[in-house]
Amino acid sequence: MMKYADDTNISEYITDQAENSSLQEVTNSIVDWSERNIFQLNPSKCKEFVVSFKRNEPNIPPISINQSQIERADKISILGLTITKDLKWNDHVEKIVNKASQRIYLLKQLRRFGLDAGNLKCFYVASIRSILEYSCQVFHYGLPQYLSDVIERIQKRALRIIYPQLSYQDALC
Repeated sequence: MMKYADDTNISEYITDQAENSSLQEVTNSIVDWSERNIFQLNPSKCKEFVVSFKRNEPNIPPISINQSQIERADKISILGLTITKDLKWNDHVEKIVNKASQRIYLLKQLRRFGLDAGNLKCFYVASIRSILEYSCQVFHYGLPQYLSDVIERIQKRALRIIYPQLSYQDALC
């Protein structure tokens, strides 16, 4: 079980014998604890997430909370990381690139209003690069080159705005 603030995640490695899963028992224990501590669980906010590399998805019995079956999700977000059931990072990269692109627009506006390169760089580091680098230790080494290039394009766009007179390589220094 992993906990962070008010989020709880249960994980279990299940072999071919899916009927031996203890996830329902653990879920029942959490429900019991919640009731004893006057804490209300919201089954509609709960998700079941199965990662399997088999051709046919394993036959894992559904999990329920108070007779409400938990939705099985194809992707989940844990602490800002979007994880898909095939463990590919396309959805996560798309999410961070979209968010960073919105901030690129603000960077352009700041440039247009006459902010100097030093302040533009501060804005970039705090508001754009922080999005691109957040938890990169988790996903970056598993990125195919084309996704890494997508992230790199955002950085190139930002540096062209901050240092329009410099080449990309010089702007990195």
